[in-house]
Parts: sequence; C-alpha cells; structure tokens
Amino acid sequence: MQGCGSDESSDDAHEFQQQRSAVAMEPPASDACGFFPAVVPPAPAAADGDESSTCSICLDGWGISGAHRVVSLKCGHLFGLSCVRKWLLRGNGRQKTQKGRCPECNQPAATRDIRALFARSIRALDDSGQQELQREIKRLASRTCELESELQHYQVLYAQMRNEAMRARTVAEDTYRRLQWLEAENAARGQTAQGIAGESAAEPAAEPLPVVLRLRATVPLATAPGESARILALDPHEPLVYASFSRPGHLHTMAVVSAHDAHTASGSARTLLPPLHSEEIRGAEVSPHTAGTRYLLTASMDQTVALTTLACDQRRCAPRVAARFAAGAPAWSCAWDPADPNRFYAGAAFGRVLAFDVRRMDAPVATWAGAQPVGSSPIHAIACVRGRSGTTRLIVANAQHLYALPETAGAPWLRLTAPGAEPRSCLSLSYDAPSSTLAASFRAPGRSTVHELYDVAEAPAGAQGAQGLLVAQGRREARVASPQGRWARSCVASLGSGPRHVLFSAAVEAERCVRVWDARLRIVAGALEVPSPEIVVDVRGGRWDADGLSLLVSLTDRTLRLYDVR
Repeated sequence: MQGCGSDESSDDAHEFQQQRSAVAMEPPASDACGFFPAVVPPAPAAADGDESSTCSICLDGWGISGAHRVVSLKCGHLFGLSCVRKWLLRGNGRQKTQKGRCPECNQPAATRDIRALFARSIRALDDSGQQELQREIKRLASRTCELESELQHYQVLYAQMRNEAMRARTVAEDTYRRLQWLEAENAARGQTAQGIAGESAAEPAAEPLPVVLRLRATVPLATAPGESARILALDPHEPLVYASFSRPGHLHTMAVVSAHDAHTASGSARTLLPPLHSEEIRGAEVSPHTAGTRYLLTASMDQTVALTTLACDQRRCAPRVAARFAAGAPAWSCAWDPADPNRFYAGAAFGRVLAFDVRRMDAPVATWAGAQPVGSSPIHAIACVRGRSGTTRLIVANAQHLYALPETAGAPWLRLTAPGAEPRSCLSLSYDAPSSTLAASFRAPGRSTVHELYDVAEAPAGAQGAQGLLVAQGRREARVASPQGRWARSCVASLGSGPRHVLFSAAVEAERCVRVWDARLRIVAGALEVPSPEIVVDVRGGRWDADGLSLLVSLTDRTLRLYDVR
C-alpha cells in the first residue's frame, strides 16, 4: 500500500512539474493589435510589511515573468502562477480534474481560469480613506440641497411678511393722511362759517377756502451715485409724469411715472424711455393736441430737439425717437404751438428762438434773434399764448427779463417786465391758458426771491398791433426771504373749478419745501417739505377731468412726489 501511495504521489508531482514547465514556456498573449508586451525583468521582492505586491499563498513577491509571474483567477484575486496552480491541483486530492477553490474567497476555480497579467508593476493602494471622503462629500452635498431648500422656503416667507408689512404701513399712512385731510377741511369750514356770520350782507367773504394737499406717492428717481433729475413735463391727456433722468456714461432720457400706478404701488420704480440725447435735457413738453400722433418734445444741451412718439391713432405705442432737429446751439427750452400740431418752438443759447415744422427737418421755418438789450443769454423758458383770433404769440424769458416776440422775426422784442432799478435774474416762466395767468420768478439781491403774476390779455384793435399782446390788470408780487442758488422752475396752473383753484407753487430753498399761493399770491396751503439732502428743482400742476385728478408734482434732484389737490 505504501508503494502504491508513493507511486501515485510521484506521478502527481511529475505531472505538476510538466504543466508548470508548459505554462512557463508558453509565449505571452498578444494584445488586440497583435503586439507583444516588452520583456521586463522581474520586480524585486516586496518590502517587509507590504502585502500589496506579494502572493497570499507563499507570501513572497511575484514577478511579471517566470514561473512565479502574477496571474489572476476569474474572481479577480492575484497570486503567483506556480503557487495558484499547485493550490488548485492539491485541492483536488487524487482527482485529475484540476478543479479547486480560490484561496481568498473560496469560489470554485480551475487551472483554465488562470489569466496572466502584463504590467510593469502592480501595487494595491489603500483607498478606504478616499472612499470615506467621497461618502462624506455625498453626505455634505445632500445636506447642502436640504439647506438650500430651507433657505428658499424662508426667503418666500420673508417676502410675504415684508409685503404684508408694506401693505400695513401703506394703510396706516393713508389713514393718517386722510385724518389730516379731514381735520384741515373741518377747520376750514369752521373758519368760513365764522367769517360769514360776522360779515354784513352787502360785503361777501373775501378769503377763499384753504387748499388741501395730500401726499399721494413718493417715487425715487435717482438712486445710484451720479444719477440726477432736472425737469418735469405732464401729459395733458392722461395722468402721466415725465421727469428728466441723467446717468454717468452719457445716458440722458426721461423717466415715466403713472399717477395711478404710483398710488397703487406706493412709490413703485420709474420706467425709463430709450436714450434720447447725448447731453443733459433742459426742456420737455408733451403735445397738447388731441388729433394726430402724440409726441414728447425734448430740448438738450447737445444742440438738438427730439420728437419721441408716445401714441399713434389714439393708442399707445412703444416710445421711440421719430425725428431730431438741429438747433445750431445748446437748446434750453421748448414748447408746442397750441394752434398748429405740426409746429413747435425751441429756445437756444445766444438769445435765439427757433420755430420748427415736423414736416421739414432740414432747417427751422423761422428764427428770432434778440438784439440789444436782449443780449446773448440763453432763452430758458417759452410760453405760447393763443389769442381770441386763433393766432399764437410767444412770451420768452432769458436771464434778465420777459419779452413778447413780434409776428415778424426782424421786429424789436417787447419787454414785459418793469424796468426797475433793482438788478435781478429771471429763474422761471410759466403760463396757465385757462386763467390767462403768467407767472415769473426772479432771484433778487438781499438773499430773497421775487414771484410775479400777470394777467395776459389780447391788445385792443389798433393798439400795439405789431405786438398783439399786452400785460393788463396790473402785476402781483410776492417776496420770499430765501435765496435761490439752484435754478428751480415755478408753476401756475388751474387745478380745479373757480378762481381759488388757480394755484402758484414755487420752491423755498432756505426752508427746503414747496409753498403754494392762490392767484392773488396769498399762501393757501402748508409747506410741502422735502428731506434735507434733496433740493427742489421743478414744480408742475395738472388736472385730468376724465380721471377726476388734480395733482401738484414736485421734483428734487433725486425724488418725485405727487400731491392730490382739493
């Protein structure tokens, strides 16, 4: 029995040696392109304690060639060729099936599952730390998504609470203003009743009821450094307010604010028109004509006058510059002819007044050049007065006086202001057609400002025929003890029915407010104050019967304020 066992063991060893030699003599397998790997000397044995390049059967380092070259089984584990072949053969006992199990994972394996690996070196790296970092990254990414979702949720809640707070504040402000309004009206009724009771039947009450003004909306215009606002223009057809807007970088245009939207949104942001000029805008007016295309007329220091389309065929359209006219000098003012929808006027530097026709863009149709004593100062204001005969006469203002222009360009200009020994500078000119009232403001010496109102009437037949206009019924004057360092425009406007609603408003620079007078230049309303950093530069008044609105609009270099008038 021992002899038989010894013979069988010898046979198994001999067969194992033959198979090992056969594998060792086999040429290396070629790659997909038919090339064989370069012959590389065996890698040195692994250092002590490094199991990444050692055979797990014999614990010796493997090579990339020879009998102990690195091979793998189908399960992926790596061994030396001689060791794994011997392991598989010995694991089967006396059976010659050459089947066994992997020493690492105990999965079924056979000698045909042995695969030679071709590489210069093989080293297993411990990537457990990297995998842990990747798991941590995934966890943090998931947590980030959760936090972003929570942030969005709280942002929505914040916006809702902010809107609720703004609505509550608006209601509180409206309630407070309404209370002030009612208190003022009650006080005015009580004063009127006392005045009527103390008067005789033959002498009616002379003092009108006080005018009540209520702040409707405050609209920020110039919010960034360098931005500024300068002049106002009101649309006579609908309650829209146009304010000039300048921004560094040669952006000079007009901002549009709707009285209805501003009241609803409690000071919503303004809407800017497309760029209109390359330099500052000094004059603006919306065409008053109901027929034809509606234009916004703007005069600029870039020596041009622009027509911007606002409405066509009784409907609004996208604003765009429809035409541009050359003034030949910096343009300081502009005005539409109330009798002719195709004609407008522009006041320019060097004491020139130009008449243009929208059907002729090449040159002005008429030019008035002021000779001495008009001088060469710019025409900063133009008022168009329409007589009973339908003709239009122009009243203009330069830095010194008011003038009525003749029908013919070559005739001398008629000076309207009194000669007076007091030297003063004209700041503003405004005309109210319904009441035929002309208002002018002057900067006088002694740190004071003088406001004058005139009743403009057509001259009788045969008197001043060449001029066509006279200043009748005297002059009213109001002197305000306040210097006027900034060039600010005042306004006279009919804001209701009856003479008590002919209001004159002007800025008082020392008090940082806007004051309101009646047609007799008596103060009829409280001061409309503005914050300290702001300076009032323009005041306009408008009435829209279709909307039941009468508004007084004040403009500072930063903010637009709208006041209801009652």
